[in-house]
Amino acid sequence: MPKKLFLHIGRAKTGTSALQFQLRLMRRTLAAQGILYPSTGFRRVSQGGIALACHQNSASSDADLTALREKFEAEILPFDRIIVSSEGFQNITTRNRPDYFFRRNQQDFYDISVLCVVREFLACAMSAYSQRVQITGMVSTPEQFCSWFAKFSLPGFFDFWSAFGDRAIFIGYEAEIAAHGSLLPRFAQEMEVDLLCHTGAEMVLKPLHQWQSADVQAVGEFDRRTSGGIQSGFAAARRAETALCGAVSYRRRNGGAAACGRWRL
Repeated sequence: MPKKLFLHIGRAKTGTSALQFQLRLMRRTLAAQGILYPSTGFRRVSQGGIALACHQNSASSDADLTALREKFEAEILPFDRIIVSSEGFQNITTRNRPDYFFRRNQQDFYDISVLCVVREFLACAMSAYSQRVQITGMVSTPEQFCSWFAKFSLPGFFDFWSAFGDRAIFIGYEAEIAAHGSLLPRFAQEMEVDLLCHTGAEMVLKPLHQWQSADVQAVGEFDRRTSGGIQSGFAAARRAETALCGAVSYRRRNGGAAACGRWRL
């Protein structure tokens, strides 16, 4: 029987980092349920290394890709369900390397569900623009940035990933936020997993003195590579949870991506 693989590919500005932090924080809990969020290819909280190796312009050799696949397959061997997440997959436009890594020529190896959240264009573009300005001090105007942003072919993107997976699920960001105030319930439903046992009210947003040793260990494990110590892990947890489950004030009457009727939303 093929292993179930949930491949979450973004897109950008749709709460991806918050979901990845949640998955990373719950990694041991998920493993106890027979679900693996792999460490192979880890870059902070996502499998960005796998996405980078699968990219058509990757600097890694074919031998490097093979070695990474062997490491990945050794790690997932005891598990029937695997979750892989990285926004880096959304930039892949040719299938050679991802087909090889995920053995798409062996249809009985994985049963792949591609999960992608799609956000209304202008809201997504302006969020990305704001972040870019804050991080890089970019001086282009919003109009210039949106013009560049619009060059991305969303229909081509839908077609590519629909053909890659055994099924593709494209989720309308605005519709989910308007209906539930969070994307976690929909992710939990699609991935067939409980992602709500460590939400802010129960874990991430607890006062510092109420954190249990296991909680501190989990966040500390995530935070080892940062320079801010355990406190920055708590801050990251708060930011991630707020971004996904907290003060979301933006609402639209329709879920912008819902117009793409040929894909499941």
